[in-house]
Amino acid sequence: MKYEIRNANFSDLDEIINLFVLVWGDDRKLVADKTKWAFCNNMKSKVLIMLNDYNEIISVRGGMVWPLKINNLNINTYQLHGTCVHPNFRRKGIFSKINNQFVKEVTDDSFQLIFNVSVKTSRLGYEKLGWKYIKGFRRLTKLNNKNNIFKTKVLKKNNIINESIGITITSQITNEFLKAREEQFKNYLHTVYDEAFFKWRLSNKEENYQLYRTQKCVVVYKVKYDNNLKELIIGEVFLLEQKYAYFHQAIKELTKIEKQDLTYTYIFNSHPYYKYYLRLFFAPNPFNYNLNFGTRILGESNQDLLKNKKWGVSFLDIDTF
Repeated sequence: MKYEIRNANFSDLDEIINLFVLVWGDDRKLVADKTKWAFCNNMKSKVLIMLNDYNEIISVRGGMVWPLKINNLNINTYQLHGTCVHPNFRRKGIFSKINNQFVKEVTDDSFQLIFNVSVKTSRLGYEKLGWKYIKGFRRLTKLNNKNNIFKTKVLKKNNIINESIGITITSQITNEFLKAREEQFKNYLHTVYDEAFFKWRLSNKEENYQLYRTQKCVVVYKVKYDNNLKELIIGEVFLLEQKYAYFHQAIKELTKIEKQDLTYTYIFNSHPYYKYYLRLFFAPNPFNYNLNFGTRILGESNQDLLKNKKWGVSFLDIDTF
């Protein structure tokens, strides 16, 4: 059987979504909205598909151009999104072929870096293709209501869940917060959030992103209900001034409003606010300490690109938030 790899176009979208639903088993509307957000946007994306002899899509490899920067140096970067292989065509080298083609094409286009957070089962495959995994990207969790968690998890009792009453993102974050972030993060590898990119990042309405704002702080978050518990997930915090007191005040006030059972985020241990979370008694999972944050440097001239660099990346910076 011969396989063809080509760039996807808009007419392929429904079949791509169908394959994603088949592979991951998620609700089709959620998958459709996430896929359209990632691949049909003004911020640019690249999607390769592999076809079998019957012109059926059997694999997808997509990525989004991501505005990564450090010390006023823009790094031409893709963040991966939506890799999958049809269950009937696995163990045939398709994962390697489509990823190698993606790497070749974006290298030819003068891109310097690919990054992604992968599941454990994919990590070995990526490592064989030249990916390097960086330690320090962690999930931090705080148990806000231990009694509810104990009753629900251990005693299997029903929990009365407080509905979310957060502020939806009908208005954008003000430019002063974005400028302050750039100044605070300039010495870190970080995502550049200007007004256009911030608006696009939160444009998937199905994710129900919310903003909570104090005078000195904006918290980007969403609420999830899982196993009869209310979880608050922090994407990122934007501070006008890099002070723990402002961070503490905002998280404390938001918790009073949402009354969540637990709070968590994903964040690098080199992130400027990582220690702020620790001071608020957020803790990493000792059994899954470092998550699978993978990088693929492109081109011989960029091999030292990440050497001695600190990452200022959090949950808002990866497509799974």
